[in-house]
Amino acid sequence: MSTLPAGFDPIPLDDFEPLLLSTKEHFDLYWPSTKPLLEKCVKRAMHGEMTIDDIYNAALQGKMYIFVVKCDKTITKSVKLALVLEIIHYPKLPAMNIVALGGSDLDALHAKYWKMLCGWAYMNSVRVIEGWVSPAMERVISQYGFKPVYTHMRLELTEAMK
Repeated sequence: MSTLPAGFDPIPLDDFEPLLLSTKEHFDLYWPSTKPLLEKCVKRAMHGEMTIDDIYNAALQGKMYIFVVKCDKTITKSVKLALVLEIIHYPKLPAMNIVALGGSDLDALHAKYWKMLCGWAYMNSVRVIEGWVSPAMERVISQYGFKPVYTHMRLELTEAMK
């Protein structure tokens, strides 16, 4: 019996391909592998805005889009990366917001699939992709051309009224 090094993935990246989860059948097949990736993001980066079930239900209703990079060559469907996007309705600028991102091999998969995703967004009238992100995620996505536009701030009213 051999032991694989920590973080080693025996499935080659070339065996993975992108998919927009767009049908109940897609969700039935890929959600079990997608959910744990997104749960990490929800637990670490969201501050009570939504739960993993909120994302799932919004995506099933077509209010959010979940893209996965998946492999069908395994017994259980393997998902390496998951990206959740939502349409933002600005009066003059069609936009998509990155809601959640989870998985591994972001650099390699960005290089392979990002232009394809941007093309899909552009063909669907989107002109910018944005994200309200933590400082750590800001450092990650700034490598891919994202630039700061605003500083997002929040006041908890339960704290302000003490």
